[in-house]
Amino acid sequence: MVDAAHHTYIGIDKIMKIKKWLVASAMLIFGLIGVTQVMESAQDIPFPVRYATRISPDTSLNSSTVYKVLKDGADKFDVTLYRTFIDENGEERKSSFGTDADHAAEFHELTALKGTSYKGMYYSASKLPGELIDKLQQIGVQVTSTELPWYIIGSQMWANGILAVVTWSMVLTFLVSYFASLNLYRKHWLVGRMLGGVKKTLAKSVASDLFIMAVVSIVLWGVYVLFNQVALSSLSSYALLATLGLNLVILMSFVVLINVVFSSLLSMIT
Repeated sequence: MVDAAHHTYIGIDKIMKIKKWLVASAMLIFGLIGVTQVMESAQDIPFPVRYATRISPDTSLNSSTVYKVLKDGADKFDVTLYRTFIDENGEERKSSFGTDADHAAEFHELTALKGTSYKGMYYSASKLPGELIDKLQQIGVQVTSTELPWYIIGSQMWANGILAVVTWSMVLTFLVSYFASLNLYRKHWLVGRMLGGVKKTLAKSVASDLFIMAVVSIVLWGVYVLFNQVALSSLSSYALLATLGLNLVILMSFVVLINVVFSSLLSMIT
């Protein structure tokens, strides 16, 4: 009897490990998809920023006048403004107003903007000071400053085109595999039911999966931040946190649902 119980325990332990590895692998895969989404967004806006400011032109203004206001304002308020522009050779180049020691070598001098229109998007790590906005408006330009929507980047993998189809197909595969792992674990559930501990078994199963998902998400976020050397308050850092959080909520919702359905099915059978 002892040997039988020992073998049963070993069998259950192996099944539990399979379920844990399945949950961890799923969270890692969906997390990596999220990382690719964040990295693509980072390529579109290759600056350490969170805010975007659109400056619309007044045809009577000279570009150098606007650039001078931006440069003086950036220096005064200790704000770094970034922008891209097309040079005389038709190539995209980067420039900045203010001082950014970490990226100084990457950007061209302000004189490189000579002859270019000031119209376009400017990016900054913090919101543009109200006094600088007022100064720009006083000289006749329209200014619109908004926070970049970092919180919706992760939703693209769940709701945008072919990637969403692939993502949901992978979710379906995960759900079938997860249900199969619970089915292998059904004897333990039946014992729990006979002992009146179904709710406890259900809670332990869900809590274990939630813990694994949270740990995988935190580790993946930490590796991304350290490997890419991004600030904790950067756009990409926040975007990845939001993406991993959304993944966790969606997958955990399905995990809870499957556990409840599985428990109900066992109740009907017995």
